[in-house]
Amino acid sequence: YSLLGDYLNALKHLRRAEFLDPENREVKLLVAKNRIWKGDVAEGLKAYRSLLLLEPRRLDLWLEAGKVAAWVGRYEESVSFYKNGLEQFPEDLALLVNLGLTYSWSAQREEAERVFKQAAEKAQADLGQLLELADVYYVNGYTPQAVQLLESGLKRYPDRLAPYLALERIYAAEGQSAKAEEVRRLIETT
Repeated sequence: YSLLGDYLNALKHLRRAEFLDPENREVKLLVAKNRIWKGDVAEGLKAYRSLLLLEPRRLDLWLEAGKVAAWVGRYEESVSFYKNGLEQFPEDLALLVNLGLTYSWSAQREEAERVFKQAAEKAQADLGQLLELADVYYVNGYTPQAVQLLESGLKRYPDRLAPYLALERIYAAEGQSAKAEEVRRLIETT
């Protein structure tokens, strides 16, 4: 029913499934999603919170619930999902960056900048995290932050190819062919 957009009937069947198997967490997840798709965001987010009490080690649920709350303008709830998720996964950059994005969208600029700075500092210690963070920034439309992070990565890891390639890819995708060519030359001379 969900695939057809018939969320009312989907919820009817999911309630029956919950009655038959009250511990089935996948059913609980589908209830949360279908409530949101139906337009009952408050109840959908409540269902996510209930599920997260049972499954606090599901990173994907913290991220999904936080994003849904932010997308519908429930920024305080989004921040709460991300902060609680960070208690479970303190090293996760996606949670941290999404927290920063939510602060940014809710006009809490100082908090957003603090969180972005914290994420960048964490990422500097590990090339893999630096690349992951740059990708998260880029995918979310924060190209200047991605470029700045990769440029710092070039300085920190001058003998590693990955930050050069990531920076070249972003410049090429953004239509900045001269800058992309400049990075290619750096690769050849480094």
